[in-house]
Amino acid sequence: MPDYQAMYAILFGKITSIIEDLQDVQRQMEEMYISSKGPNLRVLGIDEADEDVWKG
Repeated sequence: MPDYQAMYAILFGKITSIIEDLQDVQRQMEEMYISSKGPNLRVLGIDEADEDVWKG
């Protein structure tokens, strides 16, 4: 008969380890996002000829 308690302990330990690895990767990605520079955005002007397009 299989030792279900031992099987469960191994499975639980491995799943716990994988979850911790995923959490570490998530923290790393959050740090990369937080420490990165913001996007280089700029407001473009609208020519009078283009205003008709925006007015519909």
